[in-house]
Amino acid sequence: MGLDDRVRVTREQVLRAYAVLYREGEWLREQLRALQDRLRLQPCGGDPVSIDTAKVYNWKFVDAPDSIYRQYRKYSQTLLDAAVELRVAAEEYGFTEAEIAESLARYPS
Repeated sequence: MGLDDRVRVTREQVLRAYAVLYREGEWLREQLRALQDRLRLQPCGGDPVSIDTAKVYNWKFVDAPDSIYRQYRKYSQTLLDAAVELRVAAEEYGFTEAEIAESLARYPS
């Protein structure tokens, strides 16, 4: 990615962008934590097919390295990583720690 391909955030936008990405990343992470156990499929019976089916779905939805759950976890981390970069940009623009922290309350989703 060349310098001209980067996203540019102005001083006026940086706190709002930080607040939105941070809040959304944290919200998604919390939702995923709350849902993780409920995403697991229980066997509908005691037969081998039901047991094996539940294992396969649990692998695909939750346990596999590329599971749907883990992909959403990665996405939430991507949002939080971008928020960290915006926080650094805010500091470089001269915003204080207090102003940065206050932006989370000032800019609702």
